[in-house]
Amino acid sequence: FVMIAVLSLPLAASSAHPPTGLAPATVTNGESTTIQLTGGEGLDINDGVKIAGACDQASTAASQIGLLSGGGTQMSLPVRFAETGVFDVCYQKRGEEKWSNVGKLTVAPSGTCLDSICPAGQHIPRDLESKRCRGDTCSASDECCTANQNCRDGAAVACSAQSMVFNVAAASRVCPKASCVVEDAALCCAAADICTNYRCPSGYEARSEASNRYCAGSECTSVDLNSCCTTHRARCSSMSCPSNLKTRQHPDTILCSGPTCFADVDKNVCCEDDGTAGLLWKILAALLALLMVLLLAVVLGKLCCCRRGDDDRDDELPETQNLVLSQNNRMVSLPPGVAAKLPPSVMQEAYPALYYSGVQ
Repeated sequence: FVMIAVLSLPLAASSAHPPTGLAPATVTNGESTTIQLTGGEGLDINDGVKIAGACDQASTAASQIGLLSGGGTQMSLPVRFAETGVFDVCYQKRGEEKWSNVGKLTVAPSGTCLDSICPAGQHIPRDLESKRCRGDTCSASDECCTANQNCRDGAAVACSAQSMVFNVAAASRVCPKASCVVEDAALCCAAADICTNYRCPSGYEARSEASNRYCAGSECTSVDLNSCCTTHRARCSSMSCPSNLKTRQHPDTILCSGPTCFADVDKNVCCEDDGTAGLLWKILAALLALLMVLLLAVVLGKLCCCRRGDDDRDDELPETQNLVLSQNNRMVSLPPGVAAKLPPSVMQEAYPALYYSGVQ
């Protein structure tokens, strides 16, 4: 705090009287105030004025923010208070040492914007809540309040529901809170129209989910074409499925990929397996199994025939003729009784040639 300067100059005359009145008697801290000293005689701007806890103490309660002015019967002192409490306002005549107590001054705490009550449609911004007002209570001149968000600026939130659109007629309406919220939809928004109310032009047809799609406004217009409609697409009922395939059920409700159905493109969408391919594979498998059985029968038959041939040859061995064997160029003759007991298969394996009665 800056002490109020006390000027002491020689008195020009001794007929001066200190002031006896003080106005205002109550001020607010933080507020710039001009203290008026009245009821004196011979007052001069070179006299001394201070505000302190007592007249015999230094000035600590206020900061002088302007020059002492006036003279004669009254004087003015612009000050600003940073403290609160009750203080003495003291006067000293130029050239004298004595300080006279003019009166008591009450410095009340100033209000803050947080204590303000804003009118409807306004709020106290968070950064102004601690702002000091000019008096113990805040007024409109303290500019503590600011307007709430209007529907035009808050539509992105208030009308965020898919079924809601911004109501242009409500653009200037003010939301009850500082910012618009979803609960302000009734204030700021209108119900969006649905695509089932939009008639698709030639070459387009309504989307299958049109009943769950909303237009951009309260009425559907041409701007909703792509949202509500799709280009015309042929139906599977207009296409014949390739072999081994059959048309799916309810083909008139199934759409092809374009305005015309093509079997090579849309068969997976329009067609399904008719079951003939599976039957063909079953027939082929049965034929293959039958062929395997026949081959097995032929092989087994040949084996049996070979076995019987060997037995027949054993029965044909002569019992009354000499059996002549040739082994390593040596001739061996066996009696008929012995030769009859030896199977030809054994003899052929042991000897390269057989001779009956000398004939090979």
